Amino acid sequence: MSQPQATHSGHRARMKNKFAEHSDSVFSDHELLELLLFYVIPRVNVNEIAHRLIDELGSLEAVLTAEPERLCRVAGVGKATAEYISLIGKVMSRAKRETPDLKQTFSSLSMIGEFLVQYYRGYNKEKLCVLFFDSRMKLIKLVELECGGPTEIAVSPQQIARDAVIYNASSVLISHNHPSGSLEPSSADHNLSHLLDITLRSVGVPLIDHLIVSGSSFVTTMSSSTSSVRYNAYSGTYGETFAKEFFNS
Repeated sequence: MSQPQATHSGHRARMKNKFAEHSDSVFSDHELLELLLFYVIPRVNVNEIAHRLIDELGSLEAVLTAEPERLCRVAGVGKATAEYISLIGKVMSRAKRETPDLKQTFSSLSMIGEFLVQYYRGYNKEKLCVLFFDSRMKLIKLVELECGGPTEIAVSPQQIARDAVIYNASSVLISHNHPSGSLEPSSADHNLSHLLDITLRSVGVPLIDHLIVSGSSFVTTMSSSTSSVRYNAYSGTYGETFAKEFFNS
């Protein structure tokens, strides 16, 4: 009966000392998770729990962004532990989203897409963001719109157009996430893109695109054909050479 206890005697202290000396650079994902669990599960070998969490959910990121109810289905994870892990994940996501780089200048649509993939990381409900850009494609404002439920977003194209004028924006891009994992645009997504495109052009501001983000991927909902009205409006603002490079990079 004493053998398992002896095997792990001093293990927590050694792990903490290792982290103090090397930070996270020499730790595997399950070891980092194990270290995290030390602070919520006392006097238990949590190595197996860390392995089970990552094995069942697929990755460290998936563990940290999972809801407590899902975490509780993993053997060895109680309500307090699940809430602790979920809180850590939400704090990390908030810190990443809290201060978008308003000085960042974008040279391609794919660059904006990658920025939004990072921005939406950790969101478990559908949310729509409006990005306003200046004449050099610098992000001057990012606005999150309230949603009425997990998959319901109330959007006013007229209000977005008014905001574009208020912020003196040269162009606008909208995006929303699909927590379900699907990147397929719905008919409502296409309708919103079309209506907002028309509304923004009425105030002389082109809509760059409407991007859908899910996980680490994104898709566009609008054509970037050089013959499209939207493309022509954008190239009229930023120049045809920049427009070609922006949409094709």
